[in-house]
Amino acid sequence: MSAFGDLTITQAAYSAKKLLERATPYCILQQTGQMKPLPANNTKTISMRRYKFAVNTNKFSALGVPLNASGFELSEGVTPSQLDIAVENFDLTLKQYGLVTGVTDVVDDAHIDPVLSEIYGGLGEVSGPIVEMMQWEAIRTGSTNVKLAGGVGAENLIVAALSIGELRSAVRNLRGNHARFITNVVKSDVKWGSQAIEPAFIAVFHSDLEGTIRKQFGDNFTPVARYGAGATVLQGEFGKAENVRFLSSSLIGKRANAGATVGTAANLLSDNGTNVNLYDVVVMGADAWCGVALKGEYAVTPTLVRAKPSESDPLAQRSKAGFKTMQGAIVTQPAHTVKIICGALKDSLLA
Repeated sequence: MSAFGDLTITQAAYSAKKLLERATPYCILQQTGQMKPLPANNTKTISMRRYKFAVNTNKFSALGVPLNASGFELSEGVTPSQLDIAVENFDLTLKQYGLVTGVTDVVDDAHIDPVLSEIYGGLGEVSGPIVEMMQWEAIRTGSTNVKLAGGVGAENLIVAALSIGELRSAVRNLRGNHARFITNVVKSDVKWGSQAIEPAFIAVFHSDLEGTIRKQFGDNFTPVARYGAGATVLQGEFGKAENVRFLSSSLIGKRANAGATVGTAANLLSDNGTNVNLYDVVVMGADAWCGVALKGEYAVTPTLVRAKPSESDPLAQRSKAGFKTMQGAIVTQPAHTVKIICGALKDSLLA
């Protein structure tokens, strides 16, 4: 039996492709980070390095950015002092994710390819959300620059929905920390690759906030339908405001009933009618985080163990199918992310 169980190599490649095709629509986050394809014969750790000029009182900031031009002025005939390069190491420890499901003897009785298509398509609709939620938790907790809507001092005091003011403040912060616009993203298909996009920061959040943004931002909001001809639309993108593109998902960014009591935040959405929901919005620049893309030849390992007559299964009626994948994510430049914690307008205020 191979690493794929009773699947042939051809069937395994086919099954992995079907799984990834159905997983991709859920994976919007991997478009925003510095993604790595999982290599063959991988280890549990992927090491990444960032090279920058070391901090120097008169020349470079902690981010490796020149402080001013005067620190680099040369004297005639004098060789300038050598400046050191600092190396930042980031070790991304991978964890294994996967699941196993039971399959009836239809796998053996029916034609194998259509059955595998359905099995691994269904597994893809589970694997995509699993990876997406894992990556979001790494991004959410790794984003240490936090802004609370309305300028309050604690999460349980938030009584305001997301506003254009908070977004502009986040952009000012990113620009102040020399974050770069995102200009390349991972392609939204099963193969590993990237594509160029129009330069912008990207904000990621829960789909509950879509109506709030349309209402609160007014003419500052541009829906995808009004993008110019030839514009590249990302997976999960529904619009933009100024120099920030918006990606939304129903899987991430919502903390139901985690905020103030409804009585103190009457305009905000609540799932249970007692406490309002809180939403984490992460605005990021290029290469702010790194992860393993759910794409490419080694992204997932599908397996199938066909039923065989045994004492526990004498009629060989129960087979097992599943997948496994090695995954991880880490924020490598917290200064290039801003997390806004806010509420969403309740439905009656969205008209």
